[in-house]
Amino acid sequence: MKIIADAGNHVVLVEATEDEVAKVAGYDWRGSQGSPRIIVGLEISISEVYNNLRSIQEAADNIRRVQQTLRAVADVLDTVPPVIEAAQTEKGGDS
Repeated sequence: MKIIADAGNHVVLVEATEDEVAKVAGYDWRGSQGSPRIIVGLEISISEVYNNLRSIQEAADNIRRVQQTLRAVADVLDTVPPVIEAAQTEKGGDS
């Protein structure tokens, strides 16, 4: 993709292959299922595509945090059996 002109008022014209346009729209390639036909006048909501990508990234970050929390909980749970065993041994020794 290449910016080929400044149309003013924060608008630029770009040169892009049909596959690049499809990727910007969120599809693997121009023939992907659901991909719009690449025609003159096609409007792509880049903000919507960006927001979707951002949501996916945030979800991945949340999954990593949950994964770390679960690992920490599992590590704590690993300490429980020895405590129980020690308490049972101690109780059995007092009998």
